[in-house]
Amino acid sequence: MRLRRYDDQLGIAFDLHPLLTVVRGLDGEARARFFALTRALGSGSSIDARGEIEVHGVRLALNPDTIELLELGGEIDPVLSPDELPGAPSDDDDDPLAAERLDEIGDANEAIDAAQASLFAAVDTEQQAQQASATFADRRAALAVDMATARGALDSFAVGDLAAATDALSVLARRRRDEAVQRRAERRAELEAILDQLISEVDTLRRRQRRATHGDVDGVAEALAQLVAVADTTPIPVPESRSLAALLASASDNLATLQNEMVGGRSQLIELTARRDAAYDALVAAERLLRTPELDADRVDDLEKTHDEIFDLDGRSSRLSAARLRRRAADLRAHEDRLLAELGFDSWTSYVMGVASSAAEAERLRRYDVAKATYEFAEDELAHAATTPSAEPPELLAAERRLAELREQAAVLLGRSLGPDPVTELREHTVTAGSLVGSLDDAVAKLNIALLEVGIEIDRTESGRAGYERTRVDIDELREVAQNWIDGADERADANRSLDDRHAELEAAIADAAAELDDLGSDVGSDANADLVGEGDGDIDLADDPEASDIRARIEAATQRVEAHRAALTNIGALRQSDEALTAEEASMLETISAARREISIAESALIAARSSLTAIEERWRLRSAEQAAAQRMRATTEGPADVGAIEWFLLARLASQRAMSFVGSLPLVIDAAFDGYDVVDLTSIYERLVRMSDVVQIIVCSDADDIRGWAEGLHDRAAVVAVHADPSSF
Repeated sequence: MRLRRYDDQLGIAFDLHPLLTVVRGLDGEARARFFALTRALGSGSSIDARGEIEVHGVRLALNPDTIELLELGGEIDPVLSPDELPGAPSDDDDDPLAAERLDEIGDANEAIDAAQASLFAAVDTEQQAQQASATFADRRAALAVDMATARGALDSFAVGDLAAATDALSVLARRRRDEAVQRRAERRAELEAILDQLISEVDTLRRRQRRATHGDVDGVAEALAQLVAVADTTPIPVPESRSLAALLASASDNLATLQNEMVGGRSQLIELTARRDAAYDALVAAERLLRTPELDADRVDDLEKTHDEIFDLDGRSSRLSAARLRRRAADLRAHEDRLLAELGFDSWTSYVMGVASSAAEAERLRRYDVAKATYEFAEDELAHAATTPSAEPPELLAAERRLAELREQAAVLLGRSLGPDPVTELREHTVTAGSLVGSLDDAVAKLNIALLEVGIEIDRTESGRAGYERTRVDIDELREVAQNWIDGADERADANRSLDDRHAELEAAIADAAAELDDLGSDVGSDANADLVGEGDGDIDLADDPEASDIRARIEAATQRVEAHRAALTNIGALRQSDEALTAEEASMLETISAARREISIAESALIAARSSLTAIEERWRLRSAEQAAAQRMRATTEGPADVGAIEWFLLARLASQRAMSFVGSLPLVIDAAFDGYDVVDLTSIYERLVRMSDVVQIIVCSDADDIRGWAEGLHDRAAVVAVHADPSSF
């Protein structure tokens, strides 16, 4: 086997003569890599370099696969170093630089160990992170199963069913209560007259106490209520705008009718088209009301105030005024029921949930059906229109003037020029609810005055030519101060003690009258079923009522469904949080893997650098040893001739050991500056022996000696001299 081309893939590449080659210019690291390749050829181990070899006249690419194919392997070192020749200094000779060499090699080995430790630690970190990441898929799949189970437990109709059952029970209780109240009405009227007189006197006394103790609470509350009302930015339709829209639509229809009568069928077609459009607008409005009913704002405000007062009365408890409070609560509930009926709801719960009564729904559906039938009739009439002109010019001019006047009024009301559809603009024209109640500045001033009357003054900051600058924060602060003062009125009740005696006398009289009223059974339900009835006045007991029992069963079942639905929602929220946490953990683990891979790359680079440094140190010390050996040989030459015979016999034995290596034949002999320092004339027989043996074993001499280069050049085509260098620019 002969080495024909060498490439260390780091910048050194050259071709070799199949018989004998002298290689010049290899520095320490390049020389070490070349020797490592030749030793790998002898041992059959893996190689890092590339090139070509020749086996029995066949050229093969030099790579690990080829080395494995050639089945090389042995203990022979193909590199001949100077210290191996007979007469070279023995290992027992004192080496003054041995300690320094061992220190440098020891430091390099420590650097290699540190780099290997860092590499192993980074690899362990990456493997642990990879093992942890492998569990994320199973954990995410388990989360998906749990999420599907939780979603399957949702019951979106449970709340509606519970509200419907509760409303049904409330309606039943109200019906039973009304029946009981009707039977006791006459007797209660007599006692109520007495109680009304007593309550009136107590109210008068309470107002005196409130004014004496708390200041004018009513004045502050009234001023606050007015401020809340005028600050309401809810858009509401303007009645004048809708009236004007109706007049404008009527005038437009009248003018269209006259024009239709003037121009015949085409005018009538326009009129019928306008009617059809008006019918369509009515149909759209009816459909919108069917989906989203429009409630009277005044009634809504009255209803919510009444309900708040009922809620406030329910929270009060007084033995002396219990009967009066019950009567007041009954009146308020009756008023609330009337308002709910006017707004189209059966109960307060149905109002809060937006579930209208069946009668209101039927009325809106009827209006929708009428509007739909009107629109369909207008469509049919438009399809079969026939015209006959009949209008007189004076009537037409009057209609045009009337329409122009109405358009001017509409422009003034809207405050802008009219668009292509003024009727729709007027119908859709809205203003804020507060602007209809009064001026915001007046309400603020009134509340400030009311607060000043009770001793509260709010600082203002002067800004600009306009004086005090009023902002939304000022209004909110003013409202908060007023509300806090009203809420604290009860805490100031202890300030007045002078009217307590009279108040106690009146309360005792009221209690006597109330006791008599209680003996008549004025309560609708007992304390035991008060929650069941919900509201009422009289002795109503639904415990044995079959209809109430069925409704209570429905309520219990719906309550369990609502609780299950809420539990499912809570579970879904927790699962979503777990999924977010898992995502964050997975991202953190991926970042850990990425960081570990960066550490592995850094550690590998450090390990390669440390190993390269060790190789360079060893090669540098080997060269220094070779230089010392060459110097010793020079001294030996000057002192006496070299033992040429011994060297020749040693060389023949070395060549013989490398002639038969598996089926590939011989292995190249690499001479590492072994003959540097000897005179070529003294070693003439040895050089001739090398030339003759190159037919059997390829000879490669690594030397920079000029006499060896001259000897090789004198062999002409039997040898070659190769000059290499790590930096191609230096060639």
